[in-house]
Amino acid sequence: MSLELDQVPVMNLRRHAESDVPFDEQVAAMVALRDEGLIGEIALSNVTLEQYRSARNVTEIACVQNLLIPGTSSFSHARENLAAAAVQLDDEALADIG
Repeated sequence: MSLELDQVPVMNLRRHAESDVPFDEQVAAMVALRDEGLIGEIALSNVTLEQYRSARNVTEIACVQNLLIPGTSSFSHARENLAAAAVQLDDEALADIG
């Protein structure tokens, strides 16, 4: 099966905590794929604010997608993503998300 595309418009780099490959190397590989024209834009998934900032220093990031489960560490990821995007939400608004 083929997508019949010359270029995938957006490709997510999904970070797994147990990965043996350093994050910066993964980002560099995505940038290389983009530079080769195989992907259009780079997106991130399952990353921390620090990782987002590190990647953003190297390349533009189309979007960040993190799992959001209130009461877990994923909820703190959501707060980090909002802070990185300079979005200000109070605790009540954040509670409405969950």
